[in-house]
Amino acid sequence: MTNRNTYNRFLLQPAKISTSGLIRLFILHYLVNRKAEMYGAEMMEWMEQEFEEVSDWSPSSGSVYPILKRLANQGYLSYYKEDEMVNSKKFYRITPTGRDYYKEQKKKYDPIFKEAIQMLKISIKEIYGE
Repeated sequence: MTNRNTYNRFLLQPAKISTSGLIRLFILHYLVNRKAEMYGAEMMEWMEQEFEEVSDWSPSSGSVYPILKRLANQGYLSYYKEDEMVNSKKFYRITPTGRDYYKEQKKKYDPIFKEAIQMLKISIKEIYGE
């Protein structure tokens, strides 16, 4: 029986990459490396453009906005409203704690991404003979 305190789902499910984990990492990456601040719809457009050559996938607002809210509540992002008096765009920025969290997440996902790529290569070769 697995001890719930030491449970690691990645050990039991190799190369398991959640969409929300990928979106979270992309948001952090973009705010650290590309642009100092962005609003949610702009982040969704950017992610869609990044993947458009290989997929018609695009993140939904139902995925992106809860992640932004969670990252802000955890202190990894800060935001300001375009106009405080109305329900306007929130512009998100990464905090110093968020930069540290991004480094941790990037390190955590590196072996998972590499394993997923290897599993896909093997699967493609086996199934399609390529």
